[in-house]
Amino acid sequence: MEATSGFEPLNKAFAEPPLTTWVRRLVWPNLAKQGTFSTKLFSLCFSKLIHFMSSFKVDFPKRLFHIPLITLFSLLGVGQAIFAQVPKPKIAVLDLVDINTERPIASLAEILRDRLEKDGKFHPISRDTLHQRWASFGSDPNTACNQIQCAFDLGSLAQAQFVLFGTASKTQQFQSITLKLLHIQSAKIIWAKVVSNETNPGVNRSQPIDKVLEDAISGLSPELPREKSAGYLAALDFSENTSNAKILYERLTTRVYGIGHYDVMSPSELEELLAALEINKFSIVPSMENMVALGQKIGVTHLIYGRLFRETDKYRYRLAMYDVANKAVVQEAPAFASSDITGFFTYEDDFFRDLTQTFGNKKSDFKKKAAGPSYGLWLSLGLLGLGGTAAAYWVSTLGDEQFKEDLPPGPPSTR
Repeated sequence: MEATSGFEPLNKAFAEPPLTTWVRRLVWPNLAKQGTFSTKLFSLCFSKLIHFMSSFKVDFPKRLFHIPLITLFSLLGVGQAIFAQVPKPKIAVLDLVDINTERPIASLAEILRDRLEKDGKFHPISRDTLHQRWASFGSDPNTACNQIQCAFDLGSLAQAQFVLFGTASKTQQFQSITLKLLHIQSAKIIWAKVVSNETNPGVNRSQPIDKVLEDAISGLSPELPREKSAGYLAALDFSENTSNAKILYERLTTRVYGIGHYDVMSPSELEELLAALEINKFSIVPSMENMVALGQKIGVTHLIYGRLFRETDKYRYRLAMYDVANKAVVQEAPAFASSDITGFFTYEDDFFRDLTQTFGNKKSDFKKKAAGPSYGLWLSLGLLGLGGTAAAYWVSTLGDEQFKEDLPPGPPSTR
């Protein structure tokens, strides 16, 4: 049933306007009080346009004056929509987790918040506010979190649009840091980065940890990627359950997210799927045929794996990526031998640098094919300009007698 119109009371504070049934007058906001020059000019042109359209008997010289005024109003309206200040998206920065101890490190999260606050692209939620909101929902604020589902749940409870989380694990000579940016609405990681810092102060390449973290997120932006997904990818680890293997696998999955060309199956989801299919990954011999067969079983289009194994007095590490859909090798690198884990960091850097160059060549070939003058864009802009001019002229002729129509009387004044 449609509610009947009520009477507008003298005391308008007795109820919320959206809950009432009276017909309210349209009141235009006074944009000129907001202070900026563009807003004041926009408000002036808007008021002039409303006054012009409300009067029908306008002589010809005034009509000529209002045509450029209407055009200016249209341009300012578009500019006002483009340059309007948008609130900064809220971001929840979680404590980085040490993989070896599985404990959160609060001091590193504070460095990240300070850097994000200085950059001005995000609004970091303070640590106290995060803990209060999590505690109000019965969640332990000191829980270590390095999984997408956990980060999504904590970010949703904090009412944030983004969540920054990751790990910080120390080895004998290096500190390995992984960072991932989760977009809550899409539930996807849209940015990821891996950095390393030597922990020996006497080494020239050693830097303060705050400088390393600030440089790592210096280019962080809330803009979402617009590239289409190249497929569904899973990252497997065939290594033994050691601390070094955990660090390498964390770096591998983070770098896979950082490629940005694929939808990535999370490690927790992959483990659950392998358990449901009763697949023992350690019984699989890594080869192209076996990887393609495994990828078909778990339903992915691409598969990448890392394997750390020991031979005599050294460890060896191997990375390879396969195209399951086309049954082809994307990139394979021979096993690399090193006496410590830091040597594998360089091997890993080279592998993903070559992989990124491969994708870069494919994108450049596509751009060359698609390059050319954008005649459609210029044609659309031309038609838009002609249409705007015609509309301005039509509005300017509303005051002519030959176009004037008998209008019904307006509502009685409520004043």
